[in-house]
Amino acid sequence: MRDLVKRRAAREPVAYLVGFREFFGINFALTSDTLIPRPDTETLIVELLDLARQLTAPPAILDLGTGCGCIAITIATQLASARVSAVDICPAALEVARSNAETHNVADRIAFSAGDLYGPIAPDRKFQFIASNPPYVTTAELDQLAPDIRDHEPPRPWTVEPTDSM
Repeated sequence: MRDLVKRRAAREPVAYLVGFREFFGINFALTSDTLIPRPDTETLIVELLDLARQLTAPPAILDLGTGCGCIAITIATQLASARVSAVDICPAALEVARSNAETHNVADRIAFSAGDLYGPIAPDRKFQFIASNPPYVTTAELDQLAPDIRDHEPPRPWTVEPTDSM
C-alpha cells in the first residue's frame, strides 16, 4: 500500500496504479505503454456509431493508433456487424489491445496490425470510417502538460514534431 501512495504522490495516474480505466462502461486494462482513455474520445465513438447505424451494409472501420484498443473494442461491442481493423506502431500497446479484445469477446472481430498509420493496410482496402485520436501536442509543448500526463503517460501517442503534417 505504501508503494501505491508513493506512486500517487509522484502524480502517477490512478488508472496506472489500479491497471485499468473504465471507458464507455467497459473496463480496459492499461500499462505504461498505453495512453489512458479519456471521456472526449467517447464523444467520437458516439458520433461514429450514430453514423454507422445509418448504413445499410456492415461498415468497415479503421482505428489508427489503437493503444489499449478502447476505440476498436468499443465499436466492436456496440456494432456487431462492423468489420474493425486496428493499427498501432507500439508492439506492447498492441498486445494490451489484443488482450482487452479477448477479455471483451471481440478478438475474432478485430484485425490488429503493427505499423505506422496506414503502413500495414492494403492500399486497395476501403473503410467507411477512420477513427483516431492522433498525436496533437508538439514536442515543444510537452512541458506544458500536467505532470500526470507528461511524466507518466508514453509521449509518442501525444506528441508530434512541429514539422509533421497530419
